[in-house]
Formats: sequence, C-alpha cells, structure tokens
Amino acid sequence: MYNENRSRNEENDKKSNQRSETNGFSDQPRENEVYEDGNKTNPSKTTELTTEEGTTYEFEEVNRFKYLGVVITNKNEMNEEIEERIAKANKSVGRLNRFLRSKNVTRRTKKQVYKTIVRPTVLYASETWTLTNEKEQKLEVWERKILRKIYGGIKELDQWRRRTNREIE
Repeated sequence: MYNENRSRNEENDKKSNQRSETNGFSDQPRENEVYEDGNKTNPSKTTELTTEEGTTYEFEEVNRFKYLGVVITNKNEMNEEIEERIAKANKSVGRLNRFLRSKNVTRRTKKQVYKTIVRPTVLYASETWTLTNEKEQKLEVWERKILRKIYGGIKELDQWRRRTNREIE
C-alpha cells in the first residue's frame, strides 16, 4: 500500500511539474539561472533589490505571469487579462446554456444567476484595469450578447427577430 501511494504521489508530482512548466513556471533550473543553491542565472534578466537592513533579493524579469488568477504583463497591458476574463465568463455561460435558454425559468431568475455567477467572473480584479473606450465597448458588447441569450428573441408576424440594444437595457 505504501508503494502504491508513493508511486501515485510521484505521478501527481510529474503531472504538476508538467503543468507548471507549460505555464512558464518550473522548480527545475533552466539554462543560465541562479538560485540560492548555486545554479546559473542570466544576469541581464534579473534585478537585485537590497533592503535597508542589508538583505538582498533577486527577481527574475518575465514578460507575463499570473498572480491570484490575474494575468500581469511587463507593459501593464490589460488586453490579455480582459480577453481571458471574457473567455472564462463564456465558459461559465456555456455551462449554464440550458438553464439560460429554458422556458421553465423566469427571466428574473436568469438575470439573478447572471449577476451573481457570470458577471463577477468577467469583472474579477477589474478595479485594477485601465479601460480605454475600445475595451469598455468590448465588455458592453459581451454583456449585451449574454442578455440577448437570457431574454431570447421576439416573434413578430410569425417571424423571429433579435432584440435591439434598447430592448435589453
């Protein structure tokens, strides 16, 4: 039993390392890196910071990383983060698709679910975003798309039509 658990743990460690390496993170030293144990580093990609107490810290420079679920880039651009947030919200809408299109659920309930589950997914950490008109419009377009799905189409003279922006606001 001990050997089974040990081999299972080793397999899980390998999978975890593979996942982190694909995201750009690894506990294995890469070429030209330096760690406390003496491995090599690329000095042009690291920055040293010394505190008043004399403690020195080395930081590796990267183009992008994820912190608390938020994508941070070295140029502090929000395009990538907004795209990722919209993609995650689309995933949650996809999972709720049958619910949102159901005739047995009231629009009020669907809107409540949207406001409590889907919208927070897209707006997570939005307080830190610097929005341009283009990015703001992209978020508004996405929201109208979801609201159209909730409200459904309108039948006029035996034909279905899509709701206008005024009708969903």
